[in-house]
Amino acid sequence: MTISKIEALQLERYNHLEGDHFGRYGTGPNDMAMKRFKVKLIKEMFSDVKGAPILDLGADEGSVVGALSDNGNTGISIDIAYQRLLGNSRLGKGLFVCSRAQELPFSESSIGGICAFDIIEHLDKKDPVKMMEEIYRVLAPGKKVILATTNTSCLARNMRRLIEPDRVVSIAEHANEMSYQTVRQLFRQTGFVNIHARGAGIIPGMRRLQWFLPFNKLHKWDIAISERFPQISPEIFIAAEKPQ
Repeated sequence: MTISKIEALQLERYNHLEGDHFGRYGTGPNDMAMKRFKVKLIKEMFSDVKGAPILDLGADEGSVVGALSDNGNTGISIDIAYQRLLGNSRLGKGLFVCSRAQELPFSESSIGGICAFDIIEHLDKKDPVKMMEEIYRVLAPGKKVILATTNTSCLARNMRRLIEPDRVVSIAEHANEMSYQTVRQLFRQTGFVNIHARGAGIIPGMRRLQWFLPFNKLHKWDIAISERFPQISPEIFIAAEKPQ
């Protein structure tokens, strides 16, 4: 497997076993509210896909593949970070494949669903199209993909531009952040239909403020109220289908 310079940097940051691996994702009230939101979305999206393989591109701490398994699906976690996959495998749920999202080792139309949470912003600028084309290729007709990423046109980012007009990414680990409109266009360009979006979070700086505002209901409310406003939410979830 040949990886790019950007992917090599990502390996340095994320290729960890348990401990650093789990700790990197955070355990604050905002982190936990977001995790519950993702699990809820997964169960809604793939409740009618029982037993078919569903890919989780960009392994998290295991909540995605765990939720898929709990939902009666066969979750397959995909990542270039082998050590990170080993950490996930200790949960005892799902399958694990070390691979690039831009070069998926699956046959055409063989996959029953795909999650791509917080991966596209870590890729080189030329790779998002390749990843979406691969998702389209392996996804079975009529099946769904859901992608989560940061949104450069969110309310918080627009406010911050007044202070830091030259800043192009929210954190150093991100190589390629996009706006809500750009991500939607990427779906259309690749051929997906029935494109729907949800926002997650609307109050600027909530993840940074979570330790000073440790109120679970506040973070749950912030995510819930923003679902209808993806254009200005810092985190967007876009779902679509491959045509029949």
